[in-house]
Amino acid sequence: PVADMERPDKVIGVIPTCFSYRFKNPLSDYPTWDEYNCTTWATILRGARSIQPFFYADMGDRFWLYEGTKRVFRTISALEDLLLFGRRTALMRSVSGDATLYEFGNESMFVAVNFMNAPHALRLGDLPGCFREFGGTREWKGATTLEMKPLEVIIATTRKRDDGVWSAADFLKAMDQAEGARTHRDNQLLGKEKEIEVRAKFDRNPLFNTSFKLFDGVRDVFAWSGKGKDNAMELAFKKPRTMRSLRLYGAHLEKTSVSVKSSDGWKRMEPASEDSETFSRILFFSEPVVVEALRLEFGSNPVELYEIEIPAEPVRAVVPVERDLGEGARSGD
Repeated sequence: PVADMERPDKVIGVIPTCFSYRFKNPLSDYPTWDEYNCTTWATILRGARSIQPFFYADMGDRFWLYEGTKRVFRTISALEDLLLFGRRTALMRSVSGDATLYEFGNESMFVAVNFMNAPHALRLGDLPGCFREFGGTREWKGATTLEMKPLEVIIATTRKRDDGVWSAADFLKAMDQAEGARTHRDNQLLGKEKEIEVRAKFDRNPLFNTSFKLFDGVRDVFAWSGKGKDNAMELAFKKPRTMRSLRLYGAHLEKTSVSVKSSDGWKRMEPASEDSETFSRILFFSEPVVVEALRLEFGSNPVELYEIEIPAEPVRAVVPVERDLGEGARSGD
């Protein structure tokens, strides 16, 4: 409504939402990078003079939420004087996209945003100078029509200003690599939260709509904690799993014991060997076992859990090697 009033001076700022609200609705998900970036810059074009992302632990759950937010802030910092003090001229405005020209001193910049979740052409008319893409290699001058990708944001300046800012190509490559690593872990439980009932001891109800973070492929972000006496957690599987090893990521896992439920009832599992670090514990069992349910008992430790993994492939224990890490080095570096 404020934007429709054509009063950008009344737009205080933008709050791009990184919070998924999945604990309220299991169908909710995180924004994609394109959605997040497009929403942020669309609001800036309509006059926003500040940015304050809204996030919780979710910010570490996806590469583009953490690194993407830093990239947005660094971009804004590099362009701050143009954004705050530049004379603004609307090059085009429609329900499909916006483009704005900023002029300050002897410099000019345009920002174009495709609102559509489909390719779209934005006709900017004659540009006053030669513009180079911020974080990219494309150039435009004179009569210009931008062939934009879905939800794409294009920023271009007449003077190079993107030193020290991750280029768009490098950022997207790193994002794809990080997401590929997260979604291709050897873990039978990855993304299967709807097939797993999670119940924590002393909780009146299962961890409804929050347990997905235990099987999300993210090994270093808080998912669950138990602070009471005799902490325990049970996982019941709709489809039995064959377990040869078990990986736990979290804090204070050293006293964790494992029991499994199969056709023969509950059985305490003693690992044949294990690998432990500050924030992980990997247990290796002498024989594979078909598991219908899994119980983790943590004793009285104020345990934190980040991720639970049951690898599909047989895993061999790593033989520790003594090595000098140097003064000040820590385990796992």
